[in-house]
This record gives sequence, structure tokens and C-alpha cells, in this order.
Amino acid sequence: LDALFGCFGVPVASGTTLFRYIRLRDAAGLFSALGERGILLRHFFGQPHVLRAGLPGGGEEWQRLESALADWAQ
Repeated sequence: LDALFGCFGVPVASGTTLFRYIRLRDAAGLFSALGERGILLRHFFGQPHVLRAGLPGGGEEWQRLESALADWAQ
């Protein structure tokens, strides 16, 4: 997950086996862009630059995430 986010300039700050925390200036933009594609991220009140992403379940979910990140990064 770190490598996939990194390919699109999304820095992973930390996380666990199932979740990764992202610190990003345009966290709101990424949250909206992925949400429009049905990919949910968690945002945190009072921390506008932090998001949490869960590990995709299977191959199709990984592809959806990659496609959504590619569209957002353009």
C-alpha cells in the first residue's frame, strides 16, 4: 500500500498491517476524489492533513485504488 501511494506522490506517515496514515496538504482533495469513486478514507477532526486508508481486499480493489489515484494525480 505504501508503494502504491508513493507512486502518486502520497506520503504514508505510519500505520498498522491493515491501515496506513497519510499526511498530505491536499488531504481534502484526495478524500473527495477517492470518495467519488467509492473508495472511503477516514479523516480526523482537527487534523485536516491526515487521512487513514484501509488495506484493499483483493486484486480488483487494488486496481480500483490505483486507477482512482492516477486520476487524482493528473
